[in-house]
Parts: sequence; structure tokens; C-alpha cells
Amino acid sequence: MNSSMKLLFYLLAIICFDAFCDEQEAKLRTNVFNSGNAISIAVSLTPLSAPFFIAEELGFFKTHNLDVNILPCHGGVACSEMLFQRRVDLATFSDSVVMFKSYEHDNFSVITTFVRSDRDVRLLTKKASNINAVTQLVGKKIGVVKASASEFFLDSMLISHLIDSANITKMYLKPEQLNDALSTDLVDAVSIWEPHGYLLESELKNSIQDLSLPGIYTLSFNLSTLNDNIQTQSSVYKKVLLALEQSIVWLEDNPAMAQSVLAKKLNISDKQVQSVWPSYAFRLSLSNSLISELYLQARWAKDNQLVKGDTPNFQTIIQDSVFHMSLDDMESTND
Repeated sequence: MNSSMKLLFYLLAIICFDAFCDEQEAKLRTNVFNSGNAISIAVSLTPLSAPFFIAEELGFFKTHNLDVNILPCHGGVACSEMLFQRRVDLATFSDSVVMFKSYEHDNFSVITTFVRSDRDVRLLTKKASNINAVTQLVGKKIGVVKASASEFFLDSMLISHLIDSANITKMYLKPEQLNDALSTDLVDAVSIWEPHGYLLESELKNSIQDLSLPGIYTLSFNLSTLNDNIQTQSSVYKKVLLALEQSIVWLEDNPAMAQSVLAKKLNISDKQVQSVWPSYAFRLSLSNSLISELYLQARWAKDNQLVKGDTPNFQTIIQDSVFHMSLDDMESTND
């Protein structure tokens, strides 16, 4: 064999060996991440979703042998639609969205609450409007996100001041439209969650009046799935909960670093995250208080003719028997 033939032989051998290695590496990646452990989650672009963004950034999902694809969405309503359109396996949305969607769908369940806050939703107006109290909203236009925590919080504020919601005009908008609506005087006030409230205050400097009352409504943010996914995906979901638990422990031990990670993920300032952080109570839980809150909101929605049909059995929506076991029990399933 002459030198040219030998060189050709060696080149072919190297190419074949590299191709074999690439194939083996691809198989290894498939075995590790895609053997039933690939999962997609619709996650709302809010500081409330901190456990998910931190788990993604610090690799906690991979620690539990998960290949997680996080799909961002503007608010829980949008996230829930992605779930019901079967574009994702799991989705994050508030208790208010859980309640409203329960009238439309009977095929989903909440598998955990991961955070609660009594300061995430706020009622804001412009100082120039001379609206200094909730009672002065009578006859005014208020921007609100339909069938969401935004609408429930607004009506809770009105009820606390003995104001009939029929005496104000609700203008239903998307979350990302509310700030411009107030800035351009399309509405007189907005009921909006973070980070939009902080952004509005930052953009309009000292021009915003906050009419909110802490404690009127404690929002919970929840992780939900379709029921037909539960049996096939339960072991994977338990690993997701493990990763979220690990994320919550880490963010509680490292609040400054957690806030920095979150600010980067949401493309907002550290100060913005710091302003809302003290009101957040991160914890994986499912409790009777969530069920009670859902029934309370359902009664409100019925009274205001926002829903039709019989009140759902909210106990059946809470999947505590399947997913809420002790952390030690969940760790034993993490093979």
C-alpha cells in the first residue's frame, strides 16, 4: 500500500471513529434526558416564578435527571391556555385562574402551590387624576385582566369599600397593555401584578398613586397539569417538585444571589426584585386554605355573573394524595 492509500485509509478510519463517537454521545444524551424525563413548563414572567428560573439557571432540574424546557408567558391566563392547548405538560397560574378555568375544563389538577403573596397585585392610578381613595373610582374606567387575580383583587378592593362593581367600568386588557393604558389616560386606574406595577412606577417616576390595601387578597401561584398526564408522568412530576424544593431552599439561603438571578432572567433591575421580595412566601404546599379560597372566589364570580354552570368540586382538583408526600418519600423515587 503506497503512502497516499495509507493516508486515505487513516482519514477514513478517523472519520468513521468520530461518527461512531458522535452517535454514541447522542444515544447517551437520549438515554439520560429523553427517556421519559423531557418535560415542558409554561412559566409566567413574574418574580413569583423564581423557583423555576433558579432551578433552570443553577441546574437543579438536571440534578434530578430532567430535561426541562421552560416556555415563558405573560401572566397565568396565557400560561393556562398553553396547557389546555397541550403545548406544555405543566403550567403556572394563580388561584383565580384555577377557579375560572374550573368552570371551563374538568380535566386538570393543581399539583402544588409554590408561593403566596399579599402584595403582588396592586391598584394603581396617576396622581394627576386626583384619585386619592378607592371611593373616588366610582364612574371611572379601570384596566383589568379578565378572569384573573387582577379582576378578583379589583373587586375585593371595591367590596372592602362598599362599592358595587357596576358603578365602575372595567376595560379588559392583556397584562402587557395595562401600563400604556394608564400612561396614555385610556383608563383611570389599573389592577396589575408585578413586575408591571414596579415598571409603571419607574416609568412615571413620582406620578403614581397606590390605592392598594395589604391583606385584602393573598394570591397563591400554583403548578397545574392535565389529568391524563398524571398517570404517565407522575414520576417525572415528582422529580420536578424535588428540583423546585431544592430551588426554594437555595433561594432562602441565598436571597441576594437569588434576586440577582431573577433580575437577569426577567430582564429587570435588582431594585425591582428587592421591592417585592419581602412579600413572597415560597413553599411547596397544598392546603385546605387553597380550597376555601377557590370556593370564596367562585361565589364572587357567580354573584357577578362572571361564570356559568354549577360550582366545581374543587377538592377533586387538588392532587395532594398523588404528589404531596414528604421530601424523603419523593427522594426515594428519584432514581
